[in-house]
Amino acid sequence: MRVTPTLKTSIGPAYFVELSGLEELSTIPDPHVENMNSERIWRGGKGGGKGDEGDGNQFCGGISRLSKLNAFYRSGWEEGVTKMLNALAEIKGIPGAIAMRRRPSWEEQGDELSQDRLWSGQLDSAWRTTRRRRSPGTTHNRILLDLGGRAIRQPGDWFWRGAAAAWVCDSAEAAGRRVEVLGYSTGKNTHKGTYNGTIVTVPLKGAHEPLDLPRLVAGACHAATLRTGIFATRIACAGDKAVTGAGKSFHGLHPGGWQEGDLLLSDVWNLDSAVGWINKVREELGA
Repeated sequence: MRVTPTLKTSIGPAYFVELSGLEELSTIPDPHVENMNSERIWRGGKGGGKGDEGDGNQFCGGISRLSKLNAFYRSGWEEGVTKMLNALAEIKGIPGAIAMRRRPSWEEQGDELSQDRLWSGQLDSAWRTTRRRRSPGTTHNRILLDLGGRAIRQPGDWFWRGAAAAWVCDSAEAAGRRVEVLGYSTGKNTHKGTYNGTIVTVPLKGAHEPLDLPRLVAGACHAATLRTGIFATRIACAGDKAVTGAGKSFHGLHPGGWQEGDLLLSDVWNLDSAVGWINKVREELGA
């Protein structure tokens, strides 16, 4: 885990936290979070129950302790994969592949004959046709997947963002693009003092890695990634300056380090918003 105090971010002065993966997210080596549970996080908030029986545990999707989150990531989430596939089945109705564009070209055979080219002797290029060619510009895209969620969100609401990301990964890579997925969360008022915000990033898929659906489901579709793992990270950075409730999530904010080809995925909570985001991406990439 690399922590960098940064004065200028999308949420003001904040700690910028870069994690190497989901496993590191679930094993924060800090005494402030060693015995963290739902009571520590949600005291004065969503119930503040003790141990694994309180409302905090339910609010975290059943995983309110780091030890359970680590075991969850190691074993995978088969039930979640099934739910994800069901969600993808509803999205699959969108036609067309991403990142390929039809462009006119002149060939020996085709759809439309040019009399001018024919009479000028250009027999090898007298026919006009269209074929799918790669779009110009970058062939690499990074999905910035917002892992945040306000307190009103139920654990099941996270599923559609993961489904939308998986659809774009599958379609774009089938069209020859490389796609990586970077999960992130922006939290304001997570600390007392100058650096009172936290931006956490965690890679969910590398550009040259095949789509690992169980990993994407675990990272993007379970409330415990935010409400246990990322909250623990915020507390670890704050130490004795941590605030009750671990701060407030903000949506739609870029985590920093904008790159060409970045696709921001945020505020997708149902089928309609997932399809809307996918269609927006398809338009941006010239599908």
